[in-house]
Amino acid sequence: MYKCIFLTNEDLHKKKYPLNLIENNINNLNLYHILITQTLTAEFCAKYFYAPNDIYAKDDVDQEIYTHHILHYQPHINLIDIENYINKK
Repeated sequence: MYKCIFLTNEDLHKKKYPLNLIENNINNLNLYHILITQTLTAEFCAKYFYAPNDIYAKDDVDQEIYTHHILHYQPHINLIDIENYINKK
């Protein structure tokens, strides 16, 4: 449904988007902009912020996102939920 909508980092600062649309645009978006502007799930965070070899990171800022950053910008998420999804990989 959202495959043909192209998002930019600037778009993320204007409104919240469904996670499936963000996932479809993951290659054009910086993780940091996603983290600070959108409401994420523990599953999304585990999948993209803890990916092997930082494959979704676009720059040094993206590579320097740690658990305490996620918990700060996504206060509805807790560490146990993130760890559960990481361990499911």
